[in-house]
Order: sequence, then structure tokens, then C-alpha cells
Amino acid sequence: LESRWQERYQELKAHWKQYGHCFLTRRTANRQLMAWANTQRIEYKKGDIKPRRQELLEEIGFTWDVSVARWDYNFDLLKTFVEREGHCDVPNRHEEDGEPIGDWLAKQRTKFRRRTLETSRQKRLEELGVTWDVIESAKDKLWMSRFDLLVKFKEREGHCNVPSKHVEDGEKLGEWLVAQRAAYNKGELEPERQRRLEELGVAWDAKSEKWALKFSLLVKFKEREGHCRVPSRHVEDGENLGYWLSTQKDAYRRGKLLPDRYEKLKALGVKFD
Repeated sequence: LESRWQERYQELKAHWKQYGHCFLTRRTANRQLMAWANTQRIEYKKGDIKPRRQELLEEIGFTWDVSVARWDYNFDLLKTFVEREGHCDVPNRHEEDGEPIGDWLAKQRTKFRRRTLETSRQKRLEELGVTWDVIESAKDKLWMSRFDLLVKFKEREGHCNVPSKHVEDGEKLGEWLVAQRAAYNKGELEPERQRRLEELGVAWDAKSEKWALKFSLLVKFKEREGHCRVPSRHVEDGENLGYWLSTQKDAYRRGKLLPDRYEKLKALGVKFD
């Protein structure tokens, strides 16, 4: 009997060396080894396991409570997912190494909402990056994806003057930025989002931003054409640049063009005669 026990123990030890744990699944162990491990737990609960056997099992991290072992195993699978994907947003039907880790994480969130999740487990999950409000997490992820597109736009164009109808990588970036300004004006924009946008160079005054946008398009036109003689009906990146330039000249003739704007246009090469 002792030799058979040692034989099974060595199988378990080999599993531990290969996988880093003693939680047995149908994919990683045969039925005989799984049944043997279950027997050890039963003997432990009854107080019938020999001290030396208990010591050997605990040396390789054998867990006496199978529910604890399963939780730790699923947690390790979640860590594997995070290390590979860089986040904890596991799809509900996702399986990791054949285990339904998405469903498991959903159950942890349910326990958290019902206040039945153990504090130690909650802490481990939070340290890994798990958020409990999936809806808010998804919204934050969507917001950051749009913000990243704005960063990309600025790196390419040199400014944040996104045309209202501009589409970046298939996303309506212009409309998104309009929505951010609207939220700011209503006092509903989260402080952290406001800080990010301001540090990137977003201006909240839409009129000033609009003028700066048109001016940047005029700069682009000149770099390409070599002059500022924009046809009255010319459209640049979806904006009526020709009409805008004519309104600037008209404002100058009526004495309503701001001095700093006049100087910028003049320096670029616009003729007001």
C-alpha cells in the first residue's frame, strides 16, 4: 500500500513541477490520480491521514479544501490572461486552458455585488486589475480608445482642432470631441478626463477652436499649393475653407477682425487688398 501511495504521490509531484500547482483537471491528470487526491482530502478531514503523508503533500502546495484549490487555479488562469492581453476584460464565454474563466469572473462580480466575496479574494482580484462595474469599465475603455485616436490625430496634424465630421480609423472622432466639450460646458466632464484633454491641448472655447481649425487647414492648403488664394467654394478636409477665408477678409474690411488673427493671416501670406 505504501508503494502505491508513493507512486501516486510522485505522479502528483510531477504534475506540480509541470504546472506549478496541484489542482487536477481532466486535461492534466488521469482519473486514478484525481480519485487518489480526493481520497487524501477525505482522510485529512477525518483526521486519518498519516503525519508524514500530510507533510509531503503540503510541501508541494496540496490544498485540502478543493473549493479553495479550484479558486486559486482559476485565479492563476486569470493572471495568465492578464499577462497576455494586458487587461482583465475577459469575455463571458472565454475559456483559458479549457476552463470557463469568463464565467468564473462573472460569478466573482456577482458575489461582490451580493457582498459574499471574501475580502482576501476581493483584494487579490483588485490588485490584478479587476473592476466590479463592468458597464463603467466598458465605458472607460471606449473613452480611452477615442482619446488614443485624438492623440494619434494630434501627432499627425500637430493640433487638436478636429473637424466635427472627421472620422479617424472608422470612428467619429469629431463628434466625440464635440460631445466632450458639451459635457465640459455642462459641468459633467469627469476631472480626470478634463485633465487628459487639456494636457493634450484641447481648447474648450468651440469658437476659438473652430477658427484655429480653419487656420490650420489654410496652412495645410498653402503648404500644398504654395499660396493662400483659396477658391471661394473650395472644401478642405470637409470644411468650407474658401468661404471661411472670404468671411475673414470681410471682417477685416468692416474692422471686426481681431488684431491677432489679422497678424496670423497676414504672416501666412493672405492678401487683404
